[in-house]
Amino acid sequence: RWAAEHRDRPPAPEPIERLTASLRRLRSELEVMETRDLPAKNLRLRALRAAYLDALRTACQRLEITPPTASPARSGEVRLAEIYRVEAELRSHGLDVREPAGR
Repeated sequence: RWAAEHRDRPPAPEPIERLTASLRRLRSELEVMETRDLPAKNLRLRALRAAYLDALRTACQRLEITPPTASPARSGEVRLAEIYRVEAELRSHGLDVREPAGR
């Protein structure tokens, strides 16, 4: 009976502190990876950007901000200007993703 009652409950949302730390870490990793020469760099960057966008969308949902939208002209890719817009809105709500990940 206990399992049946708990199975129907949605999982608890990730604490905002953990989400903030993830966003800062992912953004920092993106900045570093973009300047390095690595094998399969393009594939790694795409995966890291996808993880960052997923975390951004989660933060937007939690703070009731319009999430980043994909550009139909660029095959569904999210433009940097759109990412910067979302980062600025998050910053205005007290979540700065540009702060060092270790803070």
